Amino acid sequence: MAARTTMFQTASDAKTEIAAAENDMAMAQTIPDAQLRQARLESADKHIQVAENLQALGQPDLQKGTSVLLQAEQIQSQLEAGNKKLCYPGTMEEIQAAVRDMRNIDRYMRDQITAAKNRRGTVPANPGANNPYQPPVTTQPTTTQPTTTQPTTNQPAVPGVLDVNNPNSIRQYLDKQLAAVPNKPADARVSGVSASTFEIAFSDAEEQYGLVYLPQVKAVADWLVTELKRGDLVRQGLKEQYITIVADLRDANVNIPTQVKYRSEFGNPFFATYRLNGQDQVLEVPGNSVLTRGSLAVTKAYNLKRYFASQLGLPESAIQIDMRAPAPGTAAAQTTKIVVGYKK
Repeated sequence: MAARTTMFQTASDAKTEIAAAENDMAMAQTIPDAQLRQARLESADKHIQVAENLQALGQPDLQKGTSVLLQAEQIQSQLEAGNKKLCYPGTMEEIQAAVRDMRNIDRYMRDQITAAKNRRGTVPANPGANNPYQPPVTTQPTTTQPTTTQPTTNQPAVPGVLDVNNPNSIRQYLDKQLAAVPNKPADARVSGVSASTFEIAFSDAEEQYGLVYLPQVKAVADWLVTELKRGDLVRQGLKEQYITIVADLRDANVNIPTQVKYRSEFGNPFFATYRLNGQDQVLEVPGNSVLTRGSLAVTKAYNLKRYFASQLGLPESAIQIDMRAPAPGTAAAQTTKIVVGYKK
């Protein structure tokens, strides 16, 4: 069980390395200079190698745990053959659970490393090659940022209405646009704007996950994607850099069971990385298991993460999940916040 704890930390460290590699790969595809581009890709390779080394560190513990489990099973069989019982009947279950967790963590790290390697292989060696992260040029408009939307000094995108250098102006614009979204959560609101971020918040106490089951949440997500693809903010030069999906829970106990079960859409078991009150965590959810308030919140956020990554072309490493419990002032069981970091 001590080895299991160590492997959880190792998985968290490996996740950090993979996130750094993803960032390097994303940045490389925006760099036209071949030498600088290659330096970024070499940095990504180093981060992936560190993640592989971390995964390898857990192999001796995993092998030892497997050996201990086999010995325990042999002892149990011998006792049962002699009509005897274990003095501590829960010990066997604890060993089995620890080894199962270690195997799952090891598989999780392998999958993350393999996915990063596969993405690394898709980065074109030629900096001029077409790729989803390459900045568009005037002769090659893209669906994510049409060249016709670039503002000019002669014809501002929204003269006298929107000033992207003024957070108050951005807030007024977002307030107006969000107010026009139909079927959104009743309290959906712009909860914060700064010189580099804006934040959308809404109550989300529904015991469901998946945007198909949460049409009001999807209405907000669809609107936000539209704004970040072709809204007036984009026309005046704003570009999203990262997204943080925050789940604020009213209660401190995140392990309270809910009425919903995990439907195995994301693999069995399902793994997700997130932060709880500032600490890195790895969520494991077996198939058909009952979700707790905490695991339900993370699963909701993971759905949004996948949606934004697919719609906006962001690497998943640029979309983080952050859970806070308890969150003072949270009226509903859960308040979801979507924080968009942007640059001009």
